[in-house]
Amino acid sequence: MGKTGLYKGLSLALLFLASGAQAVETTSPPAGNKIYHDTCASCHEKGLLGAPRFGNAADWEARLKQGRDVLLNHAVSGFKAMPAAGGNASLTSPDVAAAVDYMLNPLSPANTGDKAIDAESNLLDKQKAFFRHAKRGRAFVYPMDKDGYFSPPPMEELPDDKYGDEVRLGYRIFTQTQEYAARYAGRGLVCSNCHLNAGRKPHAIPLWGAAGMYPGYRFSSDKNDTLEDRMADCFRNSMNGIAPAPDSPEMRALLAYANFISKGIPIGVHMPGRSFPDIDYTGYEASPARGKDIYQTKCQTCHGNNGQGKSSADGGYEIPPLWGFNSYNKGASLYKQRMLARFIRANMPLNQGFSLSEQEAWDVASFVNIHERPKSPAKGIWQELFASDH
Repeated sequence: MGKTGLYKGLSLALLFLASGAQAVETTSPPAGNKIYHDTCASCHEKGLLGAPRFGNAADWEARLKQGRDVLLNHAVSGFKAMPAAGGNASLTSPDVAAAVDYMLNPLSPANTGDKAIDAESNLLDKQKAFFRHAKRGRAFVYPMDKDGYFSPPPMEELPDDKYGDEVRLGYRIFTQTQEYAARYAGRGLVCSNCHLNAGRKPHAIPLWGAAGMYPGYRFSSDKNDTLEDRMADCFRNSMNGIAPAPDSPEMRALLAYANFISKGIPIGVHMPGRSFPDIDYTGYEASPARGKDIYQTKCQTCHGNNGQGKSSADGGYEIPPLWGFNSYNKGASLYKQRMLARFIRANMPLNQGFSLSEQEAWDVASFVNIHERPKSPAKGIWQELFASDH
């Protein structure tokens, strides 16, 4: 995550939390600067006992990536050498929050001079800013939504001919895999269980993000794969099924659907939202125990107390199982802990993406993937027994 994105996220978090604090407390807490100088400055001014120094961006960078909620929890409850509430038992949680916000304020874009992308700028400027900050090269003009992501054409634009019929079949296979591609689908899983909104949602493995990037080299296969190869991998591993032949009616229909919703995509360009936003190591080990607590609070309502998911009327899954015999196997991309953490961070809970901190995403991913699931079809029994899964 670049500094600009980090500062933007921090600024928005501060605005949100500042606006929400008044709803919780009927009286305003003491000024953050006074609390800081009375209680916190003795360590944070000089960096005693490893405390991040006030206003020092380098000291705070790794901590900011954990998210403001984690920092506040550490300040309230104590963490390592830092005592609870900085050792001042008279401070309330809102008092500590005010001090934390005071310490974070000098790191905001307005005070560092770092120019964040203006929220009121037009879409092309947003897109140019993405390519500039991501160092992906020059910007391209393409159909965009209000946030600057690629906007696929609606299905209503399809012609009423054989091409349109094949695209519509591809859409049905993608969203109702058990009904339209049952001979290849494994144990009830559906393409759109992972590729959200029928493969249209940014940062949720959108199908339009892949169509312009193949043929291309993939590290996992160590060869130049076609889009058919990549889809076959999904059937084998992510859906724990059987790969359709490249010239099968199902594969042809899926390719037609991918081609249609990618209309306007520049070839060979890593589009904004094509993959999950990266997620850094926070400096703390991923904890399945913490992940279990988060899962029970944030995920269990949809995915079930045993990760079993929720079945749909057509024999597939409305909400996919996260582990067990019917889930993705050990050859799937999401079995890689970093990949799953990135997916969770960007998309979960459903329609509440980026509500979990990076550490929480790591923890939930470690909890999910610690459970048993089908073996990878690419590995023999001896590899499964003696090789490390991760």
